[in-house]
Amino acid sequence: MLTTGSYLTGLAIYLLSTMAGLMIVNRWWLSALASRWRGLWLGLMAGALITPAHPNSETLTWAPALIVGSFNFLFDGGLSTALVPLVLLTLGMALCAVVGWVWGGRRERNAKTALSESEFPNTSS
Repeated sequence: MLTTGSYLTGLAIYLLSTMAGLMIVNRWWLSALASRWRGLWLGLMAGALITPAHPNSETLTWAPALIVGSFNFLFDGGLSTALVPLVLLTLGMALCAVVGWVWGGRRERNAKTALSESEFPNTSS
């Protein structure tokens, strides 16, 4: 059984490695996409990787919903036990995708504003 310290350390390492992986995917694979679409894809991936769920009703700890849903579906009773983690996974992915879409649109809009200001500097001052 994990102690609280080892559980939190493992969770922190998992979250940091997820963020590092998403940064690599953003830089190498999604760099050709527009900011809004890049944000959508990164949001979907982040939601799939970091959405938490309880492995079962007696467990107080959290695990990634993708892993919990997959293992419950394959090894612990099928769809009936995997339904709650998979619903949480779907909601987490949808929420992160919306946040990524909005964030990407905001970055795209800020980049266009900065570009237009550099082309036409304000000479009134």
